[in-house]
Amino acid sequence: MRKSFFFAVTVLFASSHFVQAQTKPDSSSQKIRMLDTMTVTTQKLNEARLDRLGAMSNAIQPTSVVTPEAIFLKNADDFTQAVTSEPGVCVLTGCSSCGFKQIQINGLGANHTTVLVDGLPIYTPVTSFYGVDALTTAGVADIDISRGPGASLLAPGAMGGAMDVRFRNPTRNAITADAAIGNNDWNHLSFSGTAVLDSAKLGILVAGHHFYEGQWDADGNGVSESPSLNDESALLRLNGLIGENWSWNLRYMHGYSEVFGAAVTSNHMGAAIGPADSIPLYADGDVRKAFVGNPQDIIEWVQTTRDEAAGALTWDSPHLGTWQLRTGIASQSQVSEYEGGADYNNSDNNVVGDLRWMGTAWANTLTLGVDANIERMASQSHYYYQVLGITPDSYNATFGGGYAQDVWNFGHERDLSLALRLDDIDVNWINKPGQKINNFIAAPRASLRWEFIEGLTGRVSAGLGWRAPLTFFELDHGLLDNGFDIGVTKLEKAEGAGGSLSFDRSQWEITAGAYVTQVSDLEFVDNNPALPRPVLRNDSIQLTFLDVDAEASFIPWNWLKLGIGIEHQQIPDQYKAVELVAAMETEINGRVEMNYGPASLSGDVAWTAPRDLTPYGYTGQYNVFENGVASDPKLTQAPGYAVVNLKATWKLLPVLDLYAGAENLLNYTQTGSAGDDPHFWDDQGNFNTSHIWGPLRGRQMYVGLRLKT
Repeated sequence: MRKSFFFAVTVLFASSHFVQAQTKPDSSSQKIRMLDTMTVTTQKLNEARLDRLGAMSNAIQPTSVVTPEAIFLKNADDFTQAVTSEPGVCVLTGCSSCGFKQIQINGLGANHTTVLVDGLPIYTPVTSFYGVDALTTAGVADIDISRGPGASLLAPGAMGGAMDVRFRNPTRNAITADAAIGNNDWNHLSFSGTAVLDSAKLGILVAGHHFYEGQWDADGNGVSESPSLNDESALLRLNGLIGENWSWNLRYMHGYSEVFGAAVTSNHMGAAIGPADSIPLYADGDVRKAFVGNPQDIIEWVQTTRDEAAGALTWDSPHLGTWQLRTGIASQSQVSEYEGGADYNNSDNNVVGDLRWMGTAWANTLTLGVDANIERMASQSHYYYQVLGITPDSYNATFGGGYAQDVWNFGHERDLSLALRLDDIDVNWINKPGQKINNFIAAPRASLRWEFIEGLTGRVSAGLGWRAPLTFFELDHGLLDNGFDIGVTKLEKAEGAGGSLSFDRSQWEITAGAYVTQVSDLEFVDNNPALPRPVLRNDSIQLTFLDVDAEASFIPWNWLKLGIGIEHQQIPDQYKAVELVAAMETEINGRVEMNYGPASLSGDVAWTAPRDLTPYGYTGQYNVFENGVASDPKLTQAPGYAVVNLKATWKLLPVLDLYAGAENLLNYTQTGSAGDDPHFWDDQGNFNTSHIWGPLRGRQMYVGLRLKT
C-alpha cells in the first residue's frame, strides 16, 4: 500500500516539470495562498501597517509578516537577519568558528523550525544547518511567520512554527538595486527586476545578491570570535497565464556560501588527516592570550552550494473549484574542514510535491490534498570514515500523506479553521542495518479568529506536530570523534495551544500573545561513559515550553512612529541541558522611526536580560588549561546587555536613496565588553567554541545607495 502511494506521488512529480505554488493575480491566488500556512487572509494589509510593532496580518492564525521595507531598515542581507527580533523568534549563533545560525520559535530548537519557500517545505534539517544562510532577501515579497505545532499544512515537522519566504509576483516593470560598503571588509550588493510581457500574460523576476563580511577578532589575539562569510545567490522566476483558467510559474535559484573561522589566516586548505600533535594553542594555555599554535588545529571552513527548482500549475474552474499541482527539487552539497583538518562532506537531495483541490460550499472553503517529501542524504569523510572507522550518517527519508481543511465563516469577522493531516513516515539509516522508523500518524489542528468589536480581534489555535529524528548533524555540529549509534524508535511530537489579542485603532497597534507547547519523545545524545559510543535516543519525559510576548506601536504625529515590545520564554531545564548555546529567554525591544521631507531616521534597541547559564551546561568550561590542569572558569551568569542599531536615509532623487547606519552602535560584545571569550577548555583539555551568550560581532558601520523604481 505504501509503495503504491509513493509511486503515484512520484509520477505526479515527474509530470509537473518542477512547478511551484504561485497563482495568477486574481481572487483564486489569494485563496490558494491562505492554505499554505493554514491562514485565511481577507485582505493584504498595507506595508506601512505591517512594519509597526504590534501589527498582525488579518489571518485566523496569529501570523506576523516581515516586509521588504522592514528588511531594508534592518539592513538584512540574508534570511536569518531578516527574521531577527520578530515575535516568538530567537536567532542564535551556535558556533564562533563556523557561525551557523539557529532559528528558534516559541523556545523550541532550530530543528523544530520549518523553512518554506513559496509555500513548499524544501529545506531539510541538514540543509537548514548551513544552507539557509545563503537564502537571499533580494526579490522577496514578504516572510510569513506562523507559530505553533503543525503551523503549515505541508510541514507537519514544524513543531515550533514555520517561516514562509514569498518571492514577488511580477505585476509591472520595475527594478531595485542596493549597494553598500562598511568597515571590516563588509560589502553588500543586491538587485531585483520585474517585467511584464505579452499583454500581462508573462511575468519575469530576476534577482541576485552578494554579501561579504570579514572575521571579527575583538581581543586581537589571532583567533576570531565570528567567522568571515561570503554569500551569493541568483534567482529567476517566471509566471504566466494560459487562457482564462490556467496559470503557472517556474522558479530556479542558485546559492553559494563560504564560511571561514577561528584562526585569523587564509591558509586553511591543508591535508585532511585528522588532528595533529602541535605546540600549545595559546600562550600560557589561556584562550584570551595570543594564539601560538598551528592554525590547522582550530580552523573551520564550510562551503555550501545549492540548486533549487520549483513551480506550480493551477486550474481555476468556476464550477469545479481550484486545482493546483506544485513540486520542487533541491540539491545541496557541503564541503567542510573542521578542527585539525578533519574533513566532512555531504550531499542532500530533496523532492517535494503537492496536489490539492479547493472549493466552496455555502460559508465554507474546503481543501483536500496529498503531498510527499523524499530526501536522500549521503556523506563522505576520509578522516572520520577511513582513518577512524566511524560508520557514515547517511540516511533515506520519505514522508507522504493527505490532508483536509475546512474554513468556516460563521458571522461577521468570525472564521474557524479545522484541519487534519494523515502521514506515513519511513526513515532508514543506510549504514546502520535494522535502524529504521516506520510510523503512521494523524495530526489535527484548529484555529479561530473573532473580531469582538471593530479593531479588537482575538485568535486562538491548537494543534499537533511531529518530526523524525534523523542525524547527529543537527544536534552535535557534525559527527562525534568516536562515532555514534542510533537508538531512536519514535517520532518527536509536540502538542501546542496559544493565541493573541490584537487592538488596532489608527494611531495604536497592540498585540499580546501566549503559547504553550508540550514536547514528547524528544531526541537527545546519550553520552553515558559506560557505552562504547554515544547513542541518539528518544527521551521518555514530557517537556513544557511557554512563550509570552506583547508589542505596541504609537503614531503621535504622521512623521513619528514609536514601538515597544517584551518577550519571555520559559524553557525547561532538561531542554537547556541539551541545547548547544544559551537562549535569550527575556528580551525588551524598542523602535523609533522619523520622517521629515527627504530625510528619515530609524533606530531600534534590544535589551537581553541577565541569565543563569548553568542549566545550559556552561559549568566545567575554563579559560586556561596548562600542565594538565584547567583553571579560571568561564562566566556562568550572563549580564544584561543592549544592542542598538541606527539607520539614516536621504532621498537624493524620487528613485534614489543615500543611506548610512551602524549595527551594534554601542560596540557591545561578550569578548570585548565582558571579557568572556567564546572559546574554552573543558576539564580534560578539549578545546571548544560554543561558550556563547552575547553578541560576537562589534560595531558595523556602513554607507550605501538604493535605487527603487
